[in-house]
Amino acid sequence: MADEKSPDIHTFRFLALIDSLRHAATLFMGEAEAPEGEGGSAPEPEKTRESLEKARHYIDFLATLEVKTRGNLSDPEKRYLDDLLAALRLKFVDAAEKAGEGAGRTSGADSDPAREPEESGEEPGEGER
Repeated sequence: MADEKSPDIHTFRFLALIDSLRHAATLFMGEAEAPEGEGGSAPEPEKTRESLEKARHYIDFLATLEVKTRGNLSDPEKRYLDDLLAALRLKFVDAAEKAGEGAGRTSGADSDPAREPEESGEEPGEGER
């Protein structure tokens, strides 16, 4: 009989999903290594903006997971996701500032990964137009 305190396969899969989204976001922010044979030199400014926009989308995916799984995660899962989101948001703001984008804005997009989701139940980006 399995130990009731040991994580089940769904916990491992959930954490793997979160980690894959985290890796993609850090890759587009220039924090992670690209697969061998891709990239090499410093990106052009327009490429940096596109990469930061892609990173923003992955952070938004993680924020959506946080909103949609609220109340259904174990304490360690919730803490892991919350800590990961906070760290990614800080890295995003730093990367955007280094790219000369100001305070975390990469375009006229409605979402801002540095902003916490609203408690009203709205999806990130809704009602801001």
